[in-house]
Amino acid sequence: MKKLLPYLGYYKRFFKLYILVMFFMYVFSIIAMVIASKFFGTDMFLGVGPIESGMSGSILGVSGAYGAVMAYQMFNELMNIRADRKRVIESIIITSIIFTIISTIICYIMTGLYAAVASGLSGGNMMESFIKAVASSSAIDNTKNTLIVIAVAVSLGNFIGSLIYRVGIIRLIIACLLIAAVVASMWAVYSEALLYMFMKVMMFMRVESNVMVVCIIRILVMEVLFILLMRKAPVLQYAKTWTGKVFHR
Repeated sequence: MKKLLPYLGYYKRFFKLYILVMFFMYVFSIIAMVIASKFFGTDMFLGVGPIESGMSGSILGVSGAYGAVMAYQMFNELMNIRADRKRVIESIIITSIIFTIISTIICYIMTGLYAAVASGLSGGNMMESFIKAVASSSAIDNTKNTLIVIAVAVSLGNFIGSLIYRVGIIRLIIACLLIAAVVASMWAVYSEALLYMFMKVMMFMRVESNVMVVCIIRILVMEVLFILLMRKAPVLQYAKTWTGKVFHR
């Protein structure tokens, strides 16, 4: 673990930046809630948390971007200063886990702040509302779900970042278009069978425990693919050649 500390320290400024971005997103949304309450009233904001307020897309976007930039930019920067590839990959996974946990804690606290501000706007006790919100079973359940969702977004970001690193954005777009064309062709021929399979998947996903299992599997698969793509990746200049030449140190 001590060998990874220099790498984790290298990510510190970048890590703080994304945490601050996520934090200020919440702050601005609370400010927006206060301003909107002057025009639309306060009842519509009672019991509303960060996820329910429509911020889920922003949370996932920031989390995915963090994972992608870690796998693409940070990896390249460290490879350019001849860092140990294995340590870089390990440190990226560790800092992604730390980012997920801290982001979830922020979201949990902000759920209480949302409730407190909404209560204050309606003349209620802000501290009491905060405590009730963070201690409620629904808040704890939402926090578990948020943890999984952010972890999925970060791991997907790691995978996409590593994919862009190895194949390039143009090739990736072309590959996605080809896959979309194949799927569209299959849908035209096997629409009934594919629709039947889709409905079966939706029925399976209605069970919360199944959703958790699928999400955990997805996280593991994305991280394994990230490792496989980057375990022999050279600096970015040569990463897309796929010549098999690896710059060992």
